[in-house]
Order: sequence, then C-alpha cells, then structure tokens
Amino acid sequence: MLGLGKGVVTLAGNASRDLAEIYQHHAAALYAQALMILGDEDLAEQVACDVIVDEGAKPPVPREGAAAKSRRLAVSVLRRCRELAAVPAERDRSPGPLPSRGGVRGDARRLGVMEREALALVLFGGLGYRQAGREIGITAPETAALLRAALVSLAR
Repeated sequence: MLGLGKGVVTLAGNASRDLAEIYQHHAAALYAQALMILGDEDLAEQVACDVIVDEGAKPPVPREGAAAKSRRLAVSVLRRCRELAAVPAERDRSPGPLPSRGGVRGDARRLGVMEREALALVLFGGLGYRQAGREIGITAPETAALLRAALVSLAR
C-alpha cells in the first residue's frame, strides 16, 4: 500500500515492491517539486501519487541510475502539473501567478510560473539549467537568467 496522505494505492507482488521503492526514494522530492509549481498541497499530493503510479505501470529502464530516474520523474511531475493547472504549452512567457486553490507558500509567491517550474526542476529534479530550459521551452541563457533572477528575488 502506498500513500501520500489521502491518496492511497494498493498493489500486489513485484509491482508493489517496485512502487514502494520509487515512493521511498522519490516521493518527497516529487511532492516538493509539485508544491513549488502548483502552490497547492492537495494538487501536489495528487501529482506525486499520479507520477509514482504511472511509473509503476511502465517497464523498468535498463541500466538507469538513480540520478537519471530522478530527472525523468521530475519531467513527469512538470508535465502532470501543467495538465492539472491547465497551463497551455505555448503560453505567454511573462511570469504571472499560477491559478491554484491554495497559493504558493512563503516567498515563492513572488515568483512567476516559469521561475517556479525552472527552480523546481533544478532543485528537486536534479536537472541542469540547460535541461530545465529545454523542458520549459526557453534557451539556456534565458534559463540561467531566469534562475538567477528567481534566486535574487527569493534572497531579498
């Protein structure tokens, strides 16, 4: 049985062991990433559960290391967050508030959608700024500038 609070999934056999391992090693980072992007605890919990269950339904990737798996799961979280938030892939690139039921906690409220997405990929998914930029659809220099501006904003 796997669960992040209210979302509980019951599995049997090898699937249960595989998902338990994914949950044990990745659930906290997946939840934190989704929370940073969405700003809503319930939605973040749902995203983490969805990504873990989806991962369990796929065949294992041969010779994939823990870091590569973390990055792949982080990209899955980003995609699922975008689906839940109904943020179109080709959206206005100006940072703005992300609609959510809860609201981003702490100083992250000052950040726009792209800033939260980029920071979440780097901090919780272990992606480099170039990879994060590819995933959010901007160039590496733009990503570097975006991340720097976000960190400076949070440091104030």
